[in-house]
Amino acid sequence: MSIAKAARNLPKPIEPEAEQAEQLRDRDIVKQTLYLPPGVHEQLREAAFSQRKSMQSIAREAFDLWFEKHGFARWDEAKRRKV
Repeated sequence: MSIAKAARNLPKPIEPEAEQAEQLRDRDIVKQTLYLPPGVHEQLREAAFSQRKSMQSIAREAFDLWFEKHGFARWDEAKRRKV
């Protein structure tokens, strides 16, 4: 069998987003889309890269600060609530 034919038979690699989505399906989580202007998205992406964090973790930190400022339960407390 040729290398090209063997390569075609290999499973396709899982994309990082697909892998993350698959992991999230195993937990109680709701996906929420957030629309950002391109400049804000790029700044968030650069911040995540430079801080070695995910954009999700930065968003979670921002939500925590907002919740605390406005008297709501923090992320970890709110996620335990039954809906």
